[in-house]
Amino acid sequence: MTAATVQDHLIGLVDTRLGAFLDQRRAEARDPSFARLWELLSLACRDGKRIRPLLVLTVATGAGTRMQGELLPAAVAVGAAIELLHTGFLIHDDIMDRDLRRRGRPTVAATLTDMARGDGDPDADHTGASAAMLAGDLALTGAYRLLAEAGADTPRLVDIVDEALRRTAEGQLRDISASAASRPQEEDLLELARLKTGIYSFEAPIACGAVLAGLGPTATAELARGARELGGAFQVVDDLLGTMGDPGRTGKSTSTDLRRRKHTVLTACAAARDARWPAVWEDLTGQDPDAAETRAREIIVSSGARDHALELSASLHASARSHFTHPSIPDHLAQALVALTDTLEARTR
Repeated sequence: MTAATVQDHLIGLVDTRLGAFLDQRRAEARDPSFARLWELLSLACRDGKRIRPLLVLTVATGAGTRMQGELLPAAVAVGAAIELLHTGFLIHDDIMDRDLRRRGRPTVAATLTDMARGDGDPDADHTGASAAMLAGDLALTGAYRLLAEAGADTPRLVDIVDEALRRTAEGQLRDISASAASRPQEEDLLELARLKTGIYSFEAPIACGAVLAGLGPTATAELARGARELGGAFQVVDDLLGTMGDPGRTGKSTSTDLRRRKHTVLTACAAARDARWPAVWEDLTGQDPDAAETRAREIIVSSGARDHALELSASLHASARSHFTHPSIPDHLAQALVALTDTLEARTR
């Protein structure tokens, strides 16, 4: 099989296991409203990029070179667990950010709010958000249930996922507690991105894969370093696309981050290099946010903030590749991880 065929096969196995788990939970629900919650959770799991489970299975199977015996079903269960964990985080994140759409559809909270409003609930917003919180909770606890299928490696895997969950919660708390008037430095923003996204999206999946594969300490350490760099690069690219990208290609709004005055590498660099930035930053919540957005993007380009972000992305991706190609990493796995790194970096072009 080609590398692409192997990837498709592995992702297909994860989707099948995840679908079976959610279908079983929905079938066990005695109350129709509870069954509906599982249906919405199933819908929320669809159409993701599946980067996280792909990382688990790529490392665990040596890029498809080791798929015999009990390894493959264990890795599939762990990949499904990480994807379900990701879905739970997204549901909660949408509530915290008051987002109404995700992956081109209404969010779980928005859907449940509309249902409550249709039922005549006078407090539909609160009811919908509360029910969505429960759906997110079910996703997080379901992830642990799937981890239990990993056999003898389960305790070590639970430790990895538990650490990732706690650090993600820490990052989210820092984020919602931050003031828009603050002036965070680039290193602070990269650390926040690591806490919120990088650990559970890259470091934990790769660490789980290394445990399942039985890799040695040197290879595991190099993979961890590469995962950390790749996670940082991923966030820098996300910030670029969220401010300067093409919504038609990315499906991401280029207004949300600016209008919420989200601190990013781009805004930190613009603030440090252009004296006009503080006034534009304030205007983003003023009478004419469209004009303020336009000026903000002009400054991001003219100050060199966009070029700086691209250079930082390239540097982090290159560093990730250097760790993934360490002599301790098996060749097939190194090639697969470099190819994935290339694909993720291509999002900037």
